[in-house]
Amino acid sequence: MMITSGCLNDHHPGLHRIEKEWLEWAHVLFDGVSVGGSFYLSEFDSYCESRKVVSPLHFITDVRIGEYALFGTIPFCDRKHLFGRNAITVESEVIGVYPDRRQIVVRGGYSEIDTDKCTLLSGGLSFSDVSSEYTIYNDPFLRYKRGDKVEVVPDYKSLVKLKDVAREYTK
Repeated sequence: MMITSGCLNDHHPGLHRIEKEWLEWAHVLFDGVSVGGSFYLSEFDSYCESRKVVSPLHFITDVRIGEYALFGTIPFCDRKHLFGRNAITVESEVIGVYPDRRQIVVRGGYSEIDTDKCTLLSGGLSFSDVSSEYTIYNDPFLRYKRGDKVEVVPDYKSLVKLKDVAREYTK
């Protein structure tokens, strides 16, 4: 069963209602529930606290991301207390440092994430170039060393690419 709600307001079905509908009839017809609107992620914590459970509803099989996951905002939302920082960030490891060029190289290139289109959160860096496997950032203050993490907020296209990145193929 798929539930889609374009914005978080008093018209979306909350988790308590979804649970009620699941128990009353939906479990007979469907294998699980896919909720649309990543704002449901923010409801999981309060739901778990109210029910004194550790994990959210077992029958929710999918939470489809949207604008909230990218920007921490929800169009037409009337609950301003839910606005916040980005829900998804990506950390990449620094694997090379080039002090003479004042640059660093991190894992992750355009085959996995469009780093040139992402919002860079790590301070003191600026985007320089990207290959299929690596990204080069300018590090004018030489603040980063091997093993450090560089954090970015992915754009939507990068999120689509990243859903398949978890697989690593080795011989």
